[in-house]
Parts: sequence; structure tokens; C-alpha cells
Amino acid sequence: MALEILKTIQQVEAEGEDLYKQSLEAARELVKETDREVEQMAVKMQQEAQKDAEAKFALAEKEAETEIQTIMQANEAECDRIRGMAKSNMDEAAGMIVERIVKSLGNH
Repeated sequence: MALEILKTIQQVEAEGEDLYKQSLEAARELVKETDREVEQMAVKMQQEAQKDAEAKFALAEKEAETEIQTIMQANEAECDRIRGMAKSNMDEAAGMIVERIVKSLGNH
């Protein structure tokens, strides 16, 4: 009977050790799988962040282009206004020059 109890204890210890080894291996596999999942999540998050950044950049670029066009149109209108004033002044200046020439020729 003592021999049977000893064999049973040895068998339970062997089963316990096998169970311990299996648990360790399962834990290692769980850690590996978790590492893989974390890696995949990090890659996915990086890709999503890249897409988000690209979308925001495209929107900002479009908004900037619209603003540039608005500023260019305003600048063109201002240039036209200044050209108009300059043409008006040129006509007036030319008239004054002609008047002075005529007066100076008339005084001689």
C-alpha cells in the first residue's frame, strides 16, 4: 500500500510538472501572440495616422489654394485700380506737358 501511495504521489508530481510545463508554454505563446497583436495594432494605428495626416494636409492645401486665389483676385483688382489711376494721371500729365509746350512756344 505504501508503494502504491508512493507511485501515486510520483504520478501526481509528474502530471503536475507536465501541467506546469504546458502552462509555461501556453504563457509564452500568449505573450508572443500579444506581441504580434500589439505590433499589428501599432502598424494599423500608424497607417491610420498617416491617412489622417494626408487628408488634413490635402484639406489645408485646398484651403490655402482658395485663399491664394482670393488674394490674387484682390491684388489684380488693386493693380487694375492703380493702373487706372496711373492712366488718368498720365493723361493729365500729358495734357499739362502739352499745355506748357504750347505756352512756351507761344511766349517766344
